[in-house]
Amino acid sequence: SGMADLLLVKDALAEAYGRRPFEIVVCSDSEARFAEVAPDLGVPARFVAWTPERFAAELGRADAVIIPLSDNPFVAAKTHNRLTLALSAGVPVVAARLDSYEEFAPFCWLGDWPAGLDAVLLRPPEARARAAEALPYLKSHWSPEAVAPLWEAALDLPARPREPGRVVTPRLRPVTPAWAWFTACWAASTEAAAVFCVASAASTVERGAAPPLKRVWARARSRLACTSCA
Repeated sequence: SGMADLLLVKDALAEAYGRRPFEIVVCSDSEARFAEVAPDLGVPARFVAWTPERFAAELGRADAVIIPLSDNPFVAAKTHNRLTLALSAGVPVVAARLDSYEEFAPFCWLGDWPAGLDAVLLRPPEARARAAEALPYLKSHWSPEAVAPLWEAALDLPARPREPGRVVTPRLRPVTPAWAWFTACWAASTEAAAVFCVASAASTVERGAAPPLKRVWARARSRLACTSCA
């Protein structure tokens, strides 16, 4: 996954640009890579050097976020953080299909680039309304209050009363289940870093606490022995 993935959808972008002109803004720490990719996009593109403040400002101004993705084991193990970050800001999203994205399909456009780009460019109110519908779902299923108990269960931490918005856990308590997965993966191959985020959540997934992640975990687990996940 990376900036060059934009080239995977360059034809769809060019067709959409013919219906309504737009500019792609790439917020990244690699201007050199942008200089290599941008000339081949076929649509206007602008580089913004990444900082937390600049990224937040650009996201707030964006009409939509696009997330094209390569099809490989490294990408297959990715989480939905980019998708849900955009949705949490109320910004419409058009993205490639990914197992971890599927539960958010009602709030964005997955895999259908012509329809998604048409919606965000030609029917902005409809696209914004669709993204806004994600907010209650994200709060209910992916807020700290919703996720923290799952991690407590996965790490065998005792449930304790907590203040709203604050996670309270014992200090320096061993977290054997997750740590066992980390060390096992690392011992197998340094390349296993590509699936660390999945391995660390193994206990939660296997216990059924996070059904949408089961498919991701199953695919990534089958690839733990790969010689290269890059």
